[in-house]
Formats: sequence, C-alpha cells, structure tokens
Amino acid sequence: PLSALIGTTRRVSWDGFVKGLIAVLITSLISEILLYGLQPDIDRGPIPLASWLLFLVPILLLAFLQTSSEEVLFRGYLLRGFASRFGSPLIWATLPVLLFTALHWSTASTLAINACVLVSIAAFALLLTLLVYRTGNLGAAFGAHLGNNLTGFLLISHQQSYNSFALLNAKPLEGPGWTTWDAVLIAAIGIASTLLTMLLLLHRRSPLKVAP
Repeated sequence: PLSALIGTTRRVSWDGFVKGLIAVLITSLISEILLYGLQPDIDRGPIPLASWLLFLVPILLLAFLQTSSEEVLFRGYLLRGFASRFGSPLIWATLPVLLFTALHWSTASTLAINACVLVSIAAFALLLTLLVYRTGNLGAAFGAHLGNNLTGFLLISHQQSYNSFALLNAKPLEGPGWTTWDAVLIAAIGIASTLLTMLLLLHRRSPLKVAP
C-alpha cells in the first residue's frame, strides 16, 4: 500500500519534514554565498515581484507534489523493493541513487559541468537515502528535497529552464565560459553543503536532529 511506502508508522513525520526543510534552506543559503564568490554574475529575474507573490502558493504546492512524488518512488518504492530482494546496501541503496542521478543529465551542459552537477546530486541523494534509513520515514527527505528545489525554482536559478519564476538568475550552468576548475569547485561546494546538512539533521547535539 502507498501508506507503507511513507514509513513504518504509515504517516508522514511532519516534525522530520520541517527539520529537513529548515536544514536545507540554511545550507542552500551558505552554498549560494560560496557560489557567488565563484561567479558573482547575478541578475534580477524577469518575473515581477507582484506576479512572483501571486504564484508563490501554487508553485509551493506543485513543488511539494513533484518532490514528494520523487521521494515516494526513489526512496520509497524502489528502495524498499530492492531491499526486499537484496541484502547488501551496495545494491538497494546505490541503484535508486544512480537512477535518480542519471535523470539529471543535461545535454546542454559540458561534460565537466554535467559531472560536477551529477556528483552533487548523487551526494544529496545518498543523504536522502540515509535519512530514510535512519528515521524509517520519508518526512525528512520530503522536506530536504523540497527545500533544495525551492531554492532553485523560486529564489536563485542556475539553469535557464528555471529562470521563469526565480527572483534572481545566476550564470546558467548550460552556458559557456565554465572551466574544469570551476566544475571541481562547484562539486566541492555541493558535497560540502550535503555534509553540513547531514550534520544538522543527524548529529546528536543538533537542534534539528531527526528522530527515528
């Protein structure tokens, strides 16, 4: 049943959802500051503020639907499906991560940029998997995934396909001018952001620590 994919209690942990959302919004802000130091070319997006506010609630709802559906599929159905058939986490944890990561390949980006983005996404997907494993619930993964996507969709876009609703537009990753060293630094920022999110959500002394 669908409820069984949500967690062992068959209910979403809203406490975990809120903590996951807050943690990723914090670490996303930090990573954006670091990315600004790397590439300070940021412009105001084309959407007027009044229109942005008007569409804010519908976009929030649609983003929640999109991210929660992906979590139910990749960290719910596939993760539990593989785990029921294979005992090794190298299989049941890795295969959904690889599938999720592969879906983010961009034909418009260079190989180096694609590699850095995919490494960052794979690290984040591993964190989401760890959250589900540690909590027995999709709640924290729901919140973390939503926080990650809201940053790119609504606040500051790094991809041309996300520019329509974002308040700010950074230099698009699909565009020219990125070097291999830039790609390495972008991947490092993404991994560091994920590690910081992990500390915020799993460290025993963190006020945002999620509970099993």
